[in-house]
Parts: sequence; structure tokens; C-alpha cells
Amino acid sequence: LEFYPVLSSEIPLDGRAPEQAVGCREPCPLSYLEETIEYDRRYSLLEPRSGFYAAVAFQQGGGALQGQFSFYRILPEVRGYLSFGEEKKVTLSAKLKMGTLLSGASDGNTPIVARFFSGGASSMRGFNSRRLSPMTAVAKSGSADSLVAPFGAREGETLPIGGKGLVEAAFEVRWNLIGDLVLAVFFDAGFVTKDSLPVGNPGQL
Repeated sequence: LEFYPVLSSEIPLDGRAPEQAVGCREPCPLSYLEETIEYDRRYSLLEPRSGFYAAVAFQQGGGALQGQFSFYRILPEVRGYLSFGEEKKVTLSAKLKMGTLLSGASDGNTPIVARFFSGGASSMRGFNSRRLSPMTAVAKSGSADSLVAPFGAREGETLPIGGKGLVEAAFEVRWNLIGDLVLAVFFDAGFVTKDSLPVGNPGQL
């Protein structure tokens, strides 16, 4: 059970934190159950070189639990590792992660804290943390109307608000050169969608 007294604030913290939640009245209680199933056969948790990892997480919000939102979320993930060569210094790793968020409300609203974001060191490394996401435009805090007077608008920025669908995939080659020095080459792919998966219209991606 979580309680957010200002979750629906339209003013972003420092102009970056996603605090907008569509359709949430203040204060905003959020209740849900969460279950996670994991099967971990990795050689090491910190620097895995062999084995695999599989997990699936579920969330069920609202309904008999009350709260502002009724939703259901599923998030499966698999990872695999294989090492070879002299002293097994070369390691191949791959990851696939998918998620979908379903709203139980007729208006389709979902809590922002349950939505999907990507980007950062542990996901899509081509994006800053949580910046791979559907965006909304907001005015910068303290910006003056005269800043862009010819257009009658204030200075703004994009704010990530999360999505209902997630796909992440990664492939990495690591070479342990000497001691703790490791050379890594990786390829990341993925997206976050406004609507739940599966997406019927490719134009929505």
C-alpha cells in the first residue's frame, strides 16, 4: 500500500523527475499486490560468465485493494551467459525483457509509478536514465512568458511520463584482458510504447 500526497503535481522536480499522473486526485493512494518468481543459475551474481537467469513479476492493483487505480502488470525477463577461449576470458551475454501494463479503468488511466521507463546503465545504454519513454511537454519552472514572446509561449522541456508496453534486448561481448580490466562491446535495442503490448499498429511504436 503506497500513498502519494502530491503525485498529480504538474511541476516537475528540478525540471526532470516524472511526477505527472493523469487522472489522479490529491491525495493519491495506490494499492497493489506484487509477486516475483525467479530461477537463477548464473555462475556469479556480480560478474556472471555462464548460466542463465529467468524471472517474471506480476502486479495487481485496485479492485478489492481499493486505491485510485485498477491495473494489472506482467514483466518477464531472461538472461544467458556463455564463456569460452583460454581460461574462458571471453563471455557472451544476452538479455530479453518484455512488459505490458493493462488498465482496469474505462478511461485507461494507470499510475505513473507502475508504468515502464527505459534508459540508463542497466537497460538502453544509448539513453539517459528513464529517458526512453513517451513524453509530455511542460513549461520550465520560473520561465517568463516574454522568453519566446513572438510565439506567445513559455520556454519548455520534455518530461518522461512512462508507457504501458516495454521491450528491451541486449547482446554483449566481454573480454577479460588482465586482472579486473575488461573490454566490452554491446548492442542494445528496445522501445517503450504508449499502449499496452501487443501493439496492433506499428505506427504507435
